[in-house]
Amino acid sequence: MVYARYFAVLCGLPLVFAACASNNSARSLPDTGGANSGGTAAQASGAGGAPAGGTGGVSGGTGGSGGSAGTTVTCAAPNIDGFEQWLASGEGVTQPKTGSLLQPLAPGYVAKISFVSDWCTAAIWLNNAFGVETDLTQSPSFELDYSATSDFYVQLRPGGAEWNGGDQYAFKIPNSNGARTQLTVPFTAAGWQSLFAAPKLSFADTLKRASGFVVVGNTQNDLSFYGLRVAGFTPPCK
Repeated sequence: MVYARYFAVLCGLPLVFAACASNNSARSLPDTGGANSGGTAAQASGAGGAPAGGTGGVSGGTGGSGGSAGTTVTCAAPNIDGFEQWLASGEGVTQPKTGSLLQPLAPGYVAKISFVSDWCTAAIWLNNAFGVETDLTQSPSFELDYSATSDFYVQLRPGGAEWNGGDQYAFKIPNSNGARTQLTVPFTAAGWQSLFAAPKLSFADTLKRASGFVVVGNTQNDLSFYGLRVAGFTPPCK
């Protein structure tokens, strides 16, 4: 139990779990849960892949989530449904290890990552910048267009200091056996649980301060993301 708590604090943020532990030493996952997050480099530091010197803020951008899954919206930079920052954090053994997950797939892009070891992570920044928060309390759900060869988890992370650590609300995403599929994930508290201790914020406050998603897995997994639409929200182009 002591090790599990240490592990939870050590690994936090969108893609943050690197070589923290194996299944034999970490507590087993509940039916719904999540893990860590990340952004660019920090490994197993509790910063969840957050870039050094990252700043925060509140975004005023709202609106409909336009564009079909897997295609660009209006942003000039590579993106999926307007989301430009799909990042491997370097935690765990992944391909790629760090950097952007985006690859061309006509007529737009796909985000691909393979989790090779236990506890791997990847991050998606809602506002295409680290630490910027968005109020999603009026959003009923998000839609994920993906394929996976194993179950995994998506954490919803707030900005600020609360971005760090493994005690985050997470939703279990089912294995699609490698086939492309779509899943609507409701923003209702009942479906979101922490893998470890209770998060510092309530789920309502986490929604109000939403900053990004962290994809987390504790098994080998080949993941592809073709679309991400958050109801009532359009990410700002950078």
